[in-house]
Amino acid sequence: MVRIEARQVEFRDGRVLLSTELLGLVFGITERAVRKWGANGCPQFARGRWDLKQVLEWRGLAGTTGDKESGEMTLAAQKLYYVDSAVTKNIEREIADTVMDVLNQMSVNGVYKPKRAGLPRRI
Repeated sequence: MVRIEARQVEFRDGRVLLSTELLGLVFGITERAVRKWGANGCPQFARGRWDLKQVLEWRGLAGTTGDKESGEMTLAAQKLYYVDSAVTKNIEREIADTVMDVLNQMSVNGVYKPKRAGLPRRI
């Protein structure tokens, strides 16, 4: 298990922002490769910060990626369309597991406090 530090993840306005280092870990690539993604059009929230949802959409792994019938699919979406669904599910599971590890580590360190569903708040 990789140790994730609080400085590598930020939650702002409903967004999950990852550092360049952590984004590389999530996708199994180097920081240099992440920076190359940025140079090739991957949306970057701020210097050294990447919105996970936007990156997943840019990679064709989440969100709307176009319509196959009209030929409006992004190249990443076209590649993903032909990938076996088991591979896609494994990628999604790995990303979800990594995000949950981050949240768990942050809650242990006192940085993040998970919401308690259905329980009254203490005043």
